[in-house]
Amino acid sequence: MVLTKLISFLFLLLVSSCQDYSEFKNIDGHITIVPAYSTIDDLKVVKWRVGPRRKQLISKGIEIKIRLPVLEKEHLNYLINKSEVNAWLVTVRRNNLVRASVMERTYIPLVVPGTDKSKFSARIRQMKNGYIRIYYADAAVSTRYASFPCPVFQHNKLIKKIEIEQLAAQNTPIILRPYNKDKVLSRVNEFNYRPEPINGDKSLEGRYSVEIALYNSKTKTILSNSYKFPQLAKVVREVEVPVTGCQNFKVPSLKESGGIKEFKFGR
Repeated sequence: MVLTKLISFLFLLLVSSCQDYSEFKNIDGHITIVPAYSTIDDLKVVKWRVGPRRKQLISKGIEIKIRLPVLEKEHLNYLINKSEVNAWLVTVRRNNLVRASVMERTYIPLVVPGTDKSKFSARIRQMKNGYIRIYYADAAVSTRYASFPCPVFQHNKLIKKIEIEQLAAQNTPIILRPYNKDKVLSRVNEFNYRPEPINGDKSLEGRYSVEIALYNSKTKTILSNSYKFPQLAKVVREVEVPVTGCQNFKVPSLKESGGIKEFKFGR
């Protein structure tokens, strides 16, 4: 038992010593943060099994995992207790040859909800990761539609190739601007552990960028410049595939129950 506890302690010590903390400078209340390893960490295709027996494969869309800046406890406590910052504002853009248009904004709390009320700073836990889902319209319109065995609007796209494109390293730090606050006039989605998917329309081929800024979710105020992650999430190739058995599919009413038995498929 003693040996087990010792091994566990050494493991936790090793993990904490390997943590890469973001550089944090505080000069007379002017905060500068240089994120360490804040990246698009992973990219995957979200599968959708469809058809009468759900044996046919198409794609709902993609899921992007991002790694948020990690701060040392004293620096995190300073932001929580001495500034108006309580979250990261996450902006997702779709990039083309002309411009990068905003798809959606959401916020992710600095710390795991509820732990910031703890009297013991050791129990405060940072939010280290976030997830972004970009779906085709058929799956993004509603979670109910996404659960059907047949796409409501004849969606038949299958994503064949995705990749994370590495860009030049981001040299611009995050600078807290206590006297320069920007109100967000557009919609900002509430934080959710399972975020609602972004509607990517009928095609997802393209390049997606992610940027973050220090934010106050209560006042909807941006408190810093934006930091763009030095990667792009790319849907390189999608194809159309035949989906059989869904020709005469009827959307079941909300009163209907029994699931797939009550769905009407094409013959």
